[in-house]
Amino acid sequence: MIQAMWTQFWGLGSVSWNGVISFNIMVLLRNPFMNTKSYVTMYHLYVWTITITTTLLLAFSEPLTGTKAYGVTVDGTCWISSSSPWWQLLFLAPLIFYFIISFACFLSACTRARMLSDAKNKTRMRVIRMLLFSVVFVSIWVSI
Repeated sequence: MIQAMWTQFWGLGSVSWNGVISFNIMVLLRNPFMNTKSYVTMYHLYVWTITITTTLLLAFSEPLTGTKAYGVTVDGTCWISSSSPWWQLLFLAPLIFYFIISFACFLSACTRARMLSDAKNKTRMRVIRMLLFSVVFVSIWVSI
């Protein structure tokens, strides 16, 4: 159980941060001169709330439903059991949501690319760096 909770917490946490980065890029593309540092607290609250909530749901799945949601997965690791397809949505639903945000971010960046040419070099480099994180995130998860 501990390994399944550990995997859910850190797996969803890392995926959620990639979703937050994509969202932040879309905010910066809308207003490249905006200081998004004020959103950091909101991002932390969102990521850690969803991560802790889903980890606790996974940990207490047996008292809630009478069956354990954690166990051996298809790839042989200990996480959300392959015999519990509905419980797999604890990870897959946010992952799909972050994919959608990342694709929207990429499309938005492609359509607003000419706007970045007028932005300060520091802002442009920050957006490009975060966009690369988003592209790598989607590429890795699609290839798995």
